Amino acid sequence: MASIATLRPDRDDPIIAACLDGNEERAVDLAQRDGTGTRAYGASKRALARLIRRVAPRADWAGSGIAINAVGPGVIDTPMARYLLTPERRAQTAREIPMPLHGVGRPAHIASLLCWLTSAENGLVTGQVVFADGGFDAVTRGDDVW
Repeated sequence: MASIATLRPDRDDPIIAACLDGNEERAVDLAQRDGTGTRAYGASKRALARLIRRVAPRADWAGSGIAINAVGPGVIDTPMARYLLTPERRAQTAREIPMPLHGVGRPAHIASLLCWLTSAENGLVTGQVVFADGGFDAVTRGDDVW
């Protein structure tokens, strides 16, 4: 599982490099300097996205017929996101994390995408982060795709 947080951290964040190098001790040390966990969460999700892109085309994955992808959810009504969906915070969340297609998602939205990505019907999608974010990525990045 990735996240729309994949889109936020600095692409050159040293936490990402430490994660990709397998240097957990350094990644944790760098993340603890932040104090909030926000940077670490986004950096770890971006590291995951990069790892997926690196390993997906390899012979032991794609060459063996195995697709490897991630899903990057927007705000999904789960216990993790409930603090964003309180009556006091809901309007702020909608402004900060615009999701024009149906707003806040449900776990079933993500589950159905995961089912398809891991099914035999998925014959070509690999090495991707598929954003299931109600349009957040399109709104915030526009034409800037990476």
